[in-house]
Amino acid sequence: MITKRIKHFVKISGCVVLISPLIASAAMINIGYSGTLTQLIADITVQVVRIGAALLTIMIVWTGFLFVTSQGVPGEIEKAKKSLWYVVIGGGILLGATALAAVISGTFGSIF
Repeated sequence: MITKRIKHFVKISGCVVLISPLIASAAMINIGYSGTLTQLIADITVQVVRIGAALLTIMIVWTGFLFVTSQGVPGEIEKAKKSLWYVVIGGGILLGATALAAVISGTFGSIF
């Protein structure tokens, strides 16, 4: 009972603490964008990476919490290992998206 309450508290407080600055920075984006296509792609990539990094941080903390609360129970440890694997894959996708955006920006920059 207490463990569930702690888990919910960690989820909610982590989301509030990490997402609040992202919402504030997203409000500063200029809606009437007048830059080039490569600048637009770069700006979108920066915002996606910011949100993704915050979510990745939350998931790393959550995975650590799963490992700590598993208390040696094999099923819970496997659940935590699976969560860790998903976090690693998500981080790789985030880095891959950054690299892909750089390639696309470079290609469009040379064409246009």
